Amino acid sequence: MSTIHSQNYYFKNGDITLLIDGVLFKLHRDMIEMHSIYFQDIIQQIENGDDPTTSDEHPLVLPAGVCSAETFGVICQFLYPRAVGVLPEILIQEQEKWDSVLQATIPLQMSGLRKHVLANFKGELHNNPGSAAKLLGMAVKYNDTPNSLKLRCLYTLVFLRRAISATEFVALGENATSQVVAIRDRIRILIAATPGYWTTIHRHYLCLGGTSCQNFIHERVFNDLKDTDPLQEYYRTDSSIFDIPEDNRICANCGPIRIDLAGTMAKDELGGEIRRCGVGLGLLTVEE
Repeated sequence: MSTIHSQNYYFKNGDITLLIDGVLFKLHRDMIEMHSIYFQDIIQQIENGDDPTTSDEHPLVLPAGVCSAETFGVICQFLYPRAVGVLPEILIQEQEKWDSVLQATIPLQMSGLRKHVLANFKGELHNNPGSAAKLLGMAVKYNDTPNSLKLRCLYTLVFLRRAISATEFVALGENATSQVVAIRDRIRILIAATPGYWTTIHRHYLCLGGTSCQNFIHERVFNDLKDTDPLQEYYRTDSSIFDIPEDNRICANCGPIRIDLAGTMAKDELGGEIRRCGVGLGLLTVEE
């Protein structure tokens, strides 16, 4: 089998050589031992053996199925930053890449890296329920996932105007889908059954319409909840119940920011209820 040197992670003064998918990595034992229990154990076995050295001709071969050379290269970006304190950005739109890294942290026993990845996803989920479903479906596999990441996904899916799609169902998995749907139902019933929520909607600081603007915004949100005909075009979009259309009854100052204002409706109450239900259903963890 022919091999090649890793372009970025074959160090001249490295003291352990790894072979992954035909790619040789020459790294430093102290570095990988510090972050991986798996490598701690393997290196100890090597050092207790007859020949404690590794080389290009006799590398330590990572078992098939642990991770690809490409994924291990991503892991090395955290072990060997290109600049002090500069780590890779963990982007929501690159979920497939980070899913592979997270899966590799299990056999490699790199809990520190797993926690870092799960705590640092960046990107926009608003009006992107497909990404929210994939991210939440991935997140629920790991006990290290912080509630903050799950809640970001939940807010997108709970306030989504249409129902959860078949594709999103598959991404979430059966259990997470049932939890999300239960929370969605609870929040929708609360909004529909609590007409007084209109008073919690913020207004532009130069609002010209007074409480009328709050009423009209609330009416539009309620209509988004009520109008759920799956045969209509609006039902097949990824908009949230707060993405209300233009309404000339809303004043000239509140109108341009009506979607942001709609999102303030009972924000603390609804957010607290999402969290309460999430904990009760086992989707979120109880925080000390």
